[in-house]
Amino acid sequence: MLAGAVGNLADRAVDGVVTDYLDTGWFPTFNLADVFITVSAAVLVLASLRNTEDSHRSAR
Repeated sequence: MLAGAVGNLADRAVDGVVTDYLDTGWFPTFNLADVFITVSAAVLVLASLRNTEDSHRSAR
């Protein structure tokens, strides 16, 4: 997540805007930093759910 935030910050510092360059035509246009942020958020949610399930198993 930090890599995505730093990537967007660096892009904004250089150009004054964040440049979106991955255009699939059917999905919103995004950049690689957005991918890092989104994937890391999903991993954090999945890890949180997994830890919750593990704690329920060990409590039995």
